[in-house]
Amino acid sequence: MVRALEKRRWLWFRWMAGQMETAHLLRSPKNVQRLLTALQRAVGRKGRPEPVEKFRRELGLAAQR
Repeated sequence: MVRALEKRRWLWFRWMAGQMETAHLLRSPKNVQRLLTALQRAVGRKGRPEPVEKFRRELGLAAQR
């Protein structure tokens, strides 16, 4: 019972953190425009899907072998 309560609390905090981040991003008109453009692209399925590994390499997060 305690673990379930802790998990729900953790999920609520993560949700709330996401809401706060979204509110912060929406304070900037430039960010609002970027988000709307990305949403329109996603809904219209415009653009080419990119593999996650490509972004990892670009950020220097690719696994070292």
